[in-house]
Formats: sequence, C-alpha cells, structure tokens
Amino acid sequence: MRTADDLQEKAKSTRLQESVKQLNAEKARTESLLYQMIPKSVADRLREGESHANTCQASSMETR
Repeated sequence: MRTADDLQEKAKSTRLQESVKQLNAEKARTESLLYQMIPKSVADRLREGESHANTCQASSMETR
C-alpha cells in the first residue's frame, strides 16, 4: 500500500513531467518564431555566445 509520501512524490513527478513537456513545446515555438525573424545561422551564432556585432557583420556579408 502506498503511503501519503509516495503519493505526493508521484504527483510531483507527474507535474514535473508536464512542466518539461510544456517547456519543450514553448522552446520549439520560440525557435520557430526566431527563425522567421532572422536567419538560422545568425540565431545559432548568437546562442553560441558570439557577439552581436560579429554576427551582424557576418550576416551582412552572407546576404551580399
């Protein structure tokens, strides 16, 4: 028989799994929106920590 602590842990685990699922869906949505606004290569460089100045300069060279 499950104890109250076991049931609480199960409930926490279920809520955590749902939160992770929602977070992953939101991440996919924001990535999609980001790629609609700027090229994927630019977004990827910014995510990797490249400075915005270097990224913009490289991007302008790509579009010439």
